Amino acid sequence: MDVIQFSTDPASGASGSASAFGFSPMMSGLVYKVILRYQGVPPASTNVKLSDVNDPANESIINVSGNSDVVLYPRRAMTSNNGTTLTFNGTQFVPTPFPLHGNLKLSLSLTNPGVTVSAVVYLLRG
Repeated sequence: MDVIQFSTDPASGASGSASAFGFSPMMSGLVYKVILRYQGVPPASTNVKLSDVNDPANESIINVSGNSDVVLYPRRAMTSNNGTTLTFNGTQFVPTPFPLHGNLKLSLSLTNPGVTVSAVVYLLRG
């Protein structure tokens, strides 16, 4: 398992609408766990998005609002080869980690100037 930490640049813009982003180093594997830590004075409206730069569908691995440090285990729904969501019982989807090959983009929006967020990503090697 690899553990990678990276963060956004300090947010710039007006209070409540400032934004920033940052990129991870090149990685390959399955995203198992993510810890988000905020620095500065982020409002509760602060939004953090983590996505794979190379994902053509631009699917968010994480998309959360808030201003408290958080530990997440992001999963997506597994699908069959025709795109149908696989479920255990017709309602509960079968979870699977997000595959990654490239860089992660960490985006911060709707926040205050100077706020940063760091991500610690636990990656199962692929």
